[in-house]
Amino acid sequence: IFEWNNDTSLWVQKGQAVERNETDESTYPNTRTGHCVDINNNGNVVAVGTPVYYRDSNYYGQIRILVWNGTAWIQRGQDFNGTNSPRARLGLSVSLNAEGDIVACATDKSDIFIYQWDGITWNLRGSLIPGGEHFLDTTVKLSADGNRIVISTSGNFDSNSVLGYSRIFYWNGIDWVQD
Repeated sequence: IFEWNNDTSLWVQKGQAVERNETDESTYPNTRTGHCVDINNNGNVVAVGTPVYYRDSNYYGQIRILVWNGTAWIQRGQDFNGTNSPRARLGLSVSLNAEGDIVACATDKSDIFIYQWDGITWNLRGSLIPGGEHFLDTTVKLSADGNRIVISTSGNFDSNSVLGYSRIFYWNGIDWVQD
């Protein structure tokens, strides 16, 4: 992670490099850590997607949130490990709101999980937004306040369609509702 230095007009590394867990790397070397990343508005919270996180002979995927503590990047809360189905590959897309306390995560089945930080742990915010089966290139983007999300896919293997779509949902205070 780099930060612009106005005095030197150079990009300077901020803290240590963000890498995958050593146990992940030694056991499964191609996890694609960093396939997708996002950073909050002030640059002190980062989400890192690992869509090929491997466990139990399947690719479930993983998201990790890091926060800058003034000297180093430390993990905020628990990992998000894909659990909804084997080969779901959670972490193909991530998006943080401006504060970095809400994160949206996509799987390759277009299922969307949205979590909110309560100061101690990450909690699912509303229901999972179901996608379907075998979508291509699902992308998510949260609004600055985290109360609106756009979900986009570029095609569907099941229907042999290359026609993608975008859906917009808003938070009604209880759950996500499609616009």
